[in-house]
Parts: sequence; C-alpha cells; structure tokens
Amino acid sequence: MHFTLTASFVVVFLSAAWPGARSQASGSSIANVMAQKEQIAVQGAISAAVNEENACAAIAACGSNVSALACTLAPVSSMTTACFNIGQGSQPACNNATCSNLLFSYEQSNIRLPNGVGVKKAPAPNPGAVNARLRTNYLQRDICVQKPLDNRYKTVVPQPLASDFPDFAFYGSASGVMRIFPAVAYDQFALADGSGVQCTPSYDPRRRPWFAGAASQTKLLVLLLDLGPFVNSPVAFGTAAGVTKLAAMQATVSALFESLRAFDVVAVVTVSNSTGPQVLTTAYGQFAQVTTFNVPRVNRGDEAIMALDAAVQNLTAATSGTTDLLTGLTQALTVADFELDLGKTICERVVLVLTDGLSLGNTTAAGLTAAVQAQQLRRKETTVLFFSVGAIGRSAQSDALLQQVSCATGSVWGKLDDFQNALLSMYPYFNLLAARSFYNPGVSNLTYFTQRYTSASRRVDVISPARPVYDGSGNLVGVASGDFSLQSTLLRNFTLEEVDAELNSRITLERCSNVSLSECRLETIRQFSGYTCGTGSGCPALVVSPCSIATPPSTNSSVAVLQPPQSSPISDLLCCGTCALNAAPPPAPTAAPGNGTGGGGSPTGAIVGGSVGGLVVIIIVIVVVYCCCCRKAQPGGNSRQQVPLQTDGNTQNGAAAAEVLGTSWGPRPVIDVDEEDMMNPGRHQGARPT
Repeated sequence: MHFTLTASFVVVFLSAAWPGARSQASGSSIANVMAQKEQIAVQGAISAAVNEENACAAIAACGSNVSALACTLAPVSSMTTACFNIGQGSQPACNNATCSNLLFSYEQSNIRLPNGVGVKKAPAPNPGAVNARLRTNYLQRDICVQKPLDNRYKTVVPQPLASDFPDFAFYGSASGVMRIFPAVAYDQFALADGSGVQCTPSYDPRRRPWFAGAASQTKLLVLLLDLGPFVNSPVAFGTAAGVTKLAAMQATVSALFESLRAFDVVAVVTVSNSTGPQVLTTAYGQFAQVTTFNVPRVNRGDEAIMALDAAVQNLTAATSGTTDLLTGLTQALTVADFELDLGKTICERVVLVLTDGLSLGNTTAAGLTAAVQAQQLRRKETTVLFFSVGAIGRSAQSDALLQQVSCATGSVWGKLDDFQNALLSMYPYFNLLAARSFYNPGVSNLTYFTQRYTSASRRVDVISPARPVYDGSGNLVGVASGDFSLQSTLLRNFTLEEVDAELNSRITLERCSNVSLSECRLETIRQFSGYTCGTGSGCPALVVSPCSIATPPSTNSSVAVLQPPQSSPISDLLCCGTCALNAAPPPAPTAAPGNGTGGGGSPTGAIVGGSVGGLVVIIIVIVVVYCCCCRKAQPGGNSRQQVPLQTDGNTQNGAAAAEVLGTSWGPRPVIDVDEEDMMNPGRHQGARPT
C-alpha cells in the first residue's frame, strides 16, 4: 500500500507496537501507551538480532537468487496507491490527477546512506584504494542481512488514520546504512567521483541522538589531535585535492560531535612541536556540553559545540619537527580528569587520540602505557583509544607501538583510513562504548528514550525510543528505533505535564554500567582493525562469524553497480537494495591461534575473519528511486543559548554570550544532511540555522 506524504514531513515516526496497539482508549494509562509505542524498537531489535544470527544464510540466499529477499526493482504502478495529505505544498514532479504529495509504501522499506557514501564499483587495485572497497562491502552486507526486517515491520507498523501523522520504524546499522519503513523513496544520483550511485537525501543514523543514546552512556570525551607535519599529506590514493590527513581528522571530529548523546561533554587538545599541547578554548570555554534537545548539530543549535567545531576546522599542522605525543596525552588526561557540574553522572571518561604516527620522535610505548595506567588507577572509568590516520603513509612501527599500548591498558586501536565513511573507521570506538554500557547477549534489556523535542518544520513534538542490537559475540551491529508524534498519540488523552513526567521517570532509570570487559571481549572488538593482542587464545568468544560486521571482508572483494532499466522512469522505482553473491557459502568459523608479545615487541596482527578462510564476497546493489519532493519551509523555533559549564572550584569558560565565528558555517570536508533539511533544502538560505 502506498500513501502520499507532504514535503513538510521530515523526521520519521515510531510505530505503535503490535497490530491494534495504536488504538488508545481514554482509560489507558500513560505508561501503557508508552509501553505500546516502545514495542517497535523492541521487536525491531529482536528481529535484527535474529537476522544477524542468520547472516551467512541470508548472504548465501542472495547469491543463489537475487530476488530471494524480495529486494528487486518494484514499479510503483504495480502496487496499490492512495493519497495521504499532511500540510501544504508540493512539487510539480509529484503531481498527478489525485495526489500531489509524496508517495510511500507499506510493502517494503527503503535504504539511505551517509553523505558521499554509495554502492560503488570496485576501485583500482592499489594500496590506497583497498580500504574503500572493504568499507563498501560493510554497507552491502547490512543491506542484505537486514532486509528481512521488512517482514517484521509489516506486522507492527499500522497504516495511519486520515487525521494522524504516520508512524515510521527504522533501523540504523553501525556501518551507516539506514532502513526506513514504510518506504519513502527518493531520486538517485551519481557519486561525485563516478564510482557508483547513492540515494538522496543522505542520512547517517550514527549521528542521531537515538543511536548514541541507545549504544552508549553519558561521557566526557577528550579528543587529542596530532598536528605533526605529515598530516598535510593525502589520506589515501585517488582522493580529491586538499583531502589531507588533517582534513580527514577535522571531518571525523565534526562527525563525532554529531554522534554525541544528551549530557555528553567534549573537549579538544592539540599537540605539535611548534605549540606543544594546547586545549582549544572558545568563547564558551574549554568544554562543550550537548543539550537535552534534539541533536548536537554542528550546523544548528548547540552554540558551544558549534564554536568548538569552528576552532577545529581552523587548525593547521606544523611544517617540521616531531610530536611529543606523551606530553599531549598527559594534557588530555588532565582535561579528562575535571569534575564537571552537569547535574548528571559522567559514566565514561574517554580520550580519543588521532595521530598519523609519523613524527612521534622519542615517544615510547612504555611512557604512554604508564600515563594511561596511572590515570586508570585514579578513575577506573577512563579509556584511551588510539587511531592511526591514513590509508597510506602510516608507519607500521608506530601502528605496532599504539597497538601495544592498547593491549597493556585494556583498550583498542583502530585505523582512520576511510575519509568518506569516517564513522565506520571509528567503529571500534562505538563498539567499545556499546560493550561497556548496555551489553547483554543478543539484545539489550533497556530501551533508551530521547527527550521530547519539537520539529521546527513540522511543528509537532516527537519522542524516540531505541534499543541497541548486538551479534552473538557481543559486537554492536545497529540500533532499532523510530519517532512518534505526541499529537497523534499521548496528547489526545494526557496533558503535556503528564507526558513529561512519564518520560522523565523512564530517563532517570538510566544508570552507569559497571561492565568490566574481559580480554576475551576486547579481542573480538580488536579484530575489526585487523589485529589481536594474543591474550584471548583460550576464549570461546574470540570466534566471530565470517559474516559479522566485526570481521574484515576479504581483500579480493569486488563491487558491481546495477543501473535501473533505461526504459523505466526513475519515479516508477522504489529505492531498494539488491544483493548478489558470487561465492559459495562460507565454511564454519574456527578460533584464531593466540599470538603473544614479549619484551616490548609489537603484537602479532591476526585477522580472525581471514584465518577462517573463504570469506564471503558480498555484492549488494542499491537501486535508488523516486521523485524527490521538497518544499521550502520557513525556519522556525527559537535558538538555544548554551549555559556555560562549571568545574568544581575552577571555571574553564569564557563569556557565554559571544557569537559563534562565521567559519562555523563554512564548508567542511564532510557535510551530513539532517531530516529537517532533506525535505526543506532552502530552509537555511539567507538565515542562520536555528
């Protein structure tokens, strides 16, 4: 069944749990109604976890029959359609005799991907392009494996009454794939480098508050950026001019800012030979806190984070010399040690180090390890993660040094080697946070609720329940969630005060997790980066399915792009992924042998997925669709003023009333499109976002 939806619809809505749950008798308690709305996240998470268990079978089925998962080109004309009008305005491309608004389908979901990331052709076989091929396969994998969610959503997402805002369910993968039900189809466009196609508008679920809230807990994040001279070199072969390692770091920082959850606090420390360690300070101080509103957008709303992001984008690298990374780390640990008056407990203190490792000078593993361990004795909730920047031009010796520190401090090392999908490169960071927060085998028992917020263009209040999804080894694979409109649900029978009271009672149920990760668990997280510490040779949990997102794909994978038939207009196609496989089903996995380290030597890299042999070659094709209907909305809502953070006995902030620098609005290497922009592309023209 297809319905039409106006361009004023922006953020997807959460469906009412089971069929029939949507009906709200006036006698129902508010807790019961909330529980009903929560079920779409619960059922989506359960189904997604089952799909992960059956990942290898799903991939094999796609290989033998590309239509096995009903993921084929589907002409709109073959399905029943109906008009569903909300608001005003339409685009000529969407007009017909009976309906002038967007069309959507209750028969399947559609796929959207992060900005600049699409289903790509296999790049040229050179060292700098290998990673792009591997990262693409993660997206293809998730499209194929989670396609069965459509069948679950058909049973739990009700079709709306004429006077209701429709409910939507969605699933965000850790790779960046977004699945939305019912499907809202969009036009496709060619990627700038001609390597493939992508649905438009783009969407990155990992930058949304429901994803961050469900997959992590409140944290103080300190980013340590190495500004040595070699970060001015290209991040990979074939990248556009100007895409340096520094640019990749800056884009990643912006993305990480947008991946924070409500109440999180962030600070940035830089280090180079010319300046030494420096804590970035803006008009709002050294710390920036995420508000309890919709999202910590760096292009709208959270002024302190916007100012900090502007400062990061203006950074320049040294022209010569070496970096004293130990001094920089010591400064970052000092910042992470601050007591902040947040009105909420800080559950995690995370220092994230980004370095290319090429100008470390006399930095030693022993020195870095001692600094981290000393801080962990003071605050056991402290974690330090090291990421080596670049797909090319990294030092194997420095990589091994940082891996050794991660092994000695109960942490993980990673590679920031994918500029276009930087948050996938940061997967070990997200996976570690998720493991230390709500992890239970299969599916978490805790549903996260966002704060109530208002959509500026829709003028409706929404709430998002969400649940994380883990595979059998405890690796984060995604978050099942959605949004539901209060106007179409709770506010029909309850007051706003009652709604807020119920929501606050659920939010206050959050507690800091006391999960202490074993070496067995840490080894499964490390596998994504292609190394282990050799400490988990006797751990059954070390075995990860070769079809898991936590297992690096085979390096000889290839990617094909299926273009839509030229005889069929793009508006008659639904945005849908089509998967195929040119390899036999994989053999049963076996545990990788443990490799120890000794006397200051580097850990032996062991990609467990590679050791089991016969990794699956996944070919998933995305065919995108649809008429893109966008109307220009008037920007609405009031801008929020960030309240300065206070440290206990030591104020670290400047004047809170200062204006954000204009550079905060300038172009950055990676720009994401949020829900309110995608239907209203002109909403910011001539005015600063609010």
